[in-house]
Amino acid sequence: MESFALPLIASGGLGLIFLGNSEKYANIIKLVVGFGFLFMGLDYMKVSMEVFTSTLDINSIPDYGILFYLVIGILLTTIMQSSSATIAIVLTALNLEILSFNSAVAMVIAPSKMSALQPPSYLEL
Repeated sequence: MESFALPLIASGGLGLIFLGNSEKYANIIKLVVGFGFLFMGLDYMKVSMEVFTSTLDINSIPDYGILFYLVIGILLTTIMQSSSATIAIVLTALNLEILSFNSAVAMVIAPSKMSALQPPSYLEL
């Protein structure tokens, strides 16, 4: 993924320099740069989780049960204030086999339910 990230960001930067005056092209270029940063962030997350798993013995983590992982998902979402970031971290951990499927499901259900419980924007002060 990293092989896509930097060329997208670089071509987007050059595109903004040369074609930034046109609103249509500027929006398309910003989309390309956004995808570049997305790919770069996903690659950083993958590499950091691989380093984390190389230093952590996965067998030392006992299976605490679904409720424990549900609470961990709620805490991660509360601390980061982003349910999509929590879901991305959980999916990366599931891909690297740090978490079992059942515990990953519990950790994903928590942030999605928390974002559904937020009040509508017209009720905020």
